[in-house]
Amino acid sequence: MTASKPTMSYKRRMESTDALWVIWSNKWGCWYKDKSQGYTADPLKAGLFSREEALTHYKPAAPRSHRVTEPFPISALRAQATDRVAQPSSASR
Repeated sequence: MTASKPTMSYKRRMESTDALWVIWSNKWGCWYKDKSQGYTADPLKAGLFSREEALTHYKPAAPRSHRVTEPFPISALRAQATDRVAQPSSASR
C-alpha cells in the first residue's frame, strides 16, 4: 500500500472541529502511529490524536517545503476513502 495524504488546504483543515486527528510525516511520507511511536503507510493503522495534540504540529508560518508534519482531521481521511471508492479503477474500464 502506498501512503498518500489528503488534499486539503492548511487553513481549511485547521478550521475543522473534528475531535480525532491524524498526523502526516512529510519526511517519511506516511502517518504517525499511536503515541507517535513509528510510522505507517496504512491510514487504518494511523494513530488518533486529539485536536489539541494535532495543533502542536501546525506551523502556519513555516514555508510549505519546511513543514515536517501536517495534521489532518479524521474527516479528511473519510473523504479521501470515499473519493477512491467512487472513482472507477483503470482495471475496470
